Amino acid sequence: MVLEFRKGAIFVDELRNVSIKIGEITEEEEEWAPMGPTPFPQIETLRDWDFTLLKRYKPFYAPYCDMCCLCTMGKCDLTENKRGACGISLEAQTGRIVDIAVA
Repeated sequence: MVLEFRKGAIFVDELRNVSIKIGEITEEEEEWAPMGPTPFPQIETLRDWDFTLLKRYKPFYAPYCDMCCLCTMGKCDLTENKRGACGISLEAQTGRIVDIAVA
C-alpha cells in the first residue's frame, strides 16, 4: 500500500474511487482546565484522603454469599441476621472476604 500526500488530499493506491480531503490540520487543543495542586498524589496523600472518606461514610460490603465457609466449625447460614457458630455476622464475614480478596 502506497500513500501519497499532497496538499489537501490523500490518495491510496489500492482503493479505487476513494479520496479523503482534509481542509486544515489544527494544533492540539489547550487544556480546558488548569492542572490542580497535586496532579500525581503520593500514597500518603491518598491514605489521608481514604481516612477522611471512611470517617465521613461508613463502608458498605455487599454480601458475596450468605454462607460462612472459611471457619473450621463448618458452614454456617448467616441470612436474616443470624450468627455463625463462631459468632460472626454476615457483615463481618463479607468484610473478611473483601480483605482476603484485596490482600
